[in-house]
Amino acid sequence: MFNLNNKTFVITGTSSGIGFHLASNICKLKCKVIGISRKKTLINHKNFKNINGDINSINDIEYFYKTIKKKYKKIDVLINNAGLSKSGYNLSNFNANIQTNLISTFSLTKKFITLFNSKGGNIINISSIASKYGFSNNPGYNASKAGLNSLTQSIANDYSKTNIRCNSILLGYFKTRMTEKSFNSHKLKKQREDKTMLQRWGKKKEILGPILFLSSDLSSYITGQNIIVDGGWTSKSI
Repeated sequence: MFNLNNKTFVITGTSSGIGFHLASNICKLKCKVIGISRKKTLINHKNFKNINGDINSINDIEYFYKTIKKKYKKIDVLINNAGLSKSGYNLSNFNANIQTNLISTFSLTKKFITLFNSKGGNIINISSIASKYGFSNNPGYNASKAGLNSLTQSIANDYSKTNIRCNSILLGYFKTRMTEKSFNSHKLKKQREDKTMLQRWGKKKEILGPILFLSSDLSSYITGQNIIVDGGWTSKSI
């Protein structure tokens, strides 16, 4: 049932934050982990391999694919974690959000689907509760993550016959590079805590549980779902 031994994971955006936390912990579970990142990922573990490059580059995606296919042949889990947030109504910023968070995720997933073994595989997209709300002054990020949720459901439907499952995790407030400004502001930090049922920000280790569950056979009947992990933020009314 809950057995991840010898599974091969590909995780994007592993040089810092959530991606780094996931990669550094999953490789300790007798799993092979390939981390894709623009900067070198400083994880020293026999089960971890870092491939440097940019998911926004079609040439780099081809390089990732060929490198992984040559060394590992097949993969079991793809975690699309790489992303960015550029605020404001500047068209360049809007396009950057859509390109990285949606288009590049689509391009990489489309290529890597052929690496799953004959038994199927798992795709997990890291999304955000911003996809469900009009968070202030961040239209590009909000729209890109909403698009990612729909992409998740489309992939789940279109590849269900090959037993490839696809789900997304919509994260609430966790301390990362993207949320550093809010976390370090007493006022903003408290605002977010007060809106959260559990009255606190999430810890990175609390993302690992849902990821491992979706990667295992315990979730074999779950696909096409946008699963919220936010401490009750989206469910709290007053």
